[in-house]
Amino acid sequence: MPTLTVLVGLPGSGKSTSIPEDFDGFIYSTDNYIEQCAKMNGWTYKEAFQEFIEPATKTMNEQVEIAIRQKADVLWDQTNMSAKKRRGILSRFPKTYHKVCICRVPPQDEDEWAELNQRIVQRARINGKFIPPEVVERMADSYVEPTLEEGFDEVRLYDIYGRLLK
Repeated sequence: MPTLTVLVGLPGSGKSTSIPEDFDGFIYSTDNYIEQCAKMNGWTYKEAFQEFIEPATKTMNEQVEIAIRQKADVLWDQTNMSAKKRRGILSRFPKTYHKVCICRVPPQDEDEWAELNQRIVQRARINGKFIPPEVVERMADSYVEPTLEEGFDEVRLYDIYGRLLK
């Protein structure tokens, strides 16, 4: 049975570190696409975003349809903070898929917020992808905790340090 894994979490929360190194399926990531385009053009992520978000989304959508037809495992790597967004993703997959949610919950205290902000600044130094704190806070405000009722077979919640919460 193929598996759909939906990652949920703020930028810099550690979602991508949840991806096993030996993952052998399709990774839906508009960020990866944009980062590759930025690198090829010698641009920062921010410079490439406007030009490449539309083709990135189109390409990812086409490739995920191919992966579904091939019954391949799929890992959906975006923030996916709202139940509506996650239900939209889940609705694309047949009932034959095992549906797993791996969620990095938003920071719960000042120390966790400081850690997240440090990661965001560090990542910006590496690839030019800086997300202003007010944007991250708005994303956090939109967070709805994932549930089985959304259509997942499993939901795993982790803190920002990768510790399993439930």
